[in-house]
Amino acid sequence: MKLNRILLCSVLAVSAGSFGWLNSTVAAPAPFGTVRVAFGLNRPIFAIAPPGDTDRLFFVEQRGVIRILDLT
Repeated sequence: MKLNRILLCSVLAVSAGSFGWLNSTVAAPAPFGTVRVAFGLNRPIFAIAPPGDTDRLFFVEQRGVIRILDLT
């Protein structure tokens, strides 16, 4: 599922910053993990939450469909 790729890319980007690959200081690595939060998405390419909104996640699928996951 492409959601796994999105999560992996996010973890790698954050890890790169933690290890100092994106900046000049080297920080101790922080523990990271993944949690599956949605099923049934059709080729998701982007996920975002509105600023300050901890109850919803928006997923954009490759064909242009936006799905909203209610976390409550």
